[in-house]
Amino acid sequence: MANRCLMCGRIIEEQEWKNKDEEDEDIPQKAPSFCQRCMAKIRKESDDAQKPAKPM
Repeated sequence: MANRCLMCGRIIEEQEWKNKDEEDEDIPQKAPSFCQRCMAKIRKESDDAQKPAKPM
């Protein structure tokens, strides 16, 4: 099953978001709403928006 990214509409493949390091197989994983590209863009914008630390 493939979902679409909410921002760009790109199809998100199942292998793109499956975490193979996950040891607990009993818990169902929720499919992400954003592709990896858009998620990286969101994180970068978030980091850029944070105020720099004020010098003492």
